[in-house]
Amino acid sequence: VRGLNVAHASRIHAASILAFEHALELMEAGRISEVKNGDNIVGWITPDQTLFIPAPEGHVRDKQAMVLALDYFSDAAMLEAATHAKTLDLLEDMLGWKSIEIFGKGQCFFKE
Repeated sequence: VRGLNVAHASRIHAASILAFEHALELMEAGRISEVKNGDNIVGWITPDQTLFIPAPEGHVRDKQAMVLALDYFSDAAMLEAATHAKTLDLLEDMLGWKSIEIFGKGQCFFKE
């Protein structure tokens, strides 16, 4: 639904830029660990839990951010968007459920 969360978008965007810049600082300071699946490196994670994945050829770095350390616990705008009454009402109507609740802490995917 167009415009459903427009009231939260600019605040979430601003928070995502700050989270991304902080994650870059952590990475550049060497505070990043490999994420492996068996013997294969599938990504890297910073102490704040930002996930980086291998960047495509031609990217400015060899790693690109995929999931930021931004969630319902760290950003009020994300929580407000997830618990917005109109959003929950729409989901209840679409799914036919009587009650919608958030699960976990949410995620903020990031496209550089």
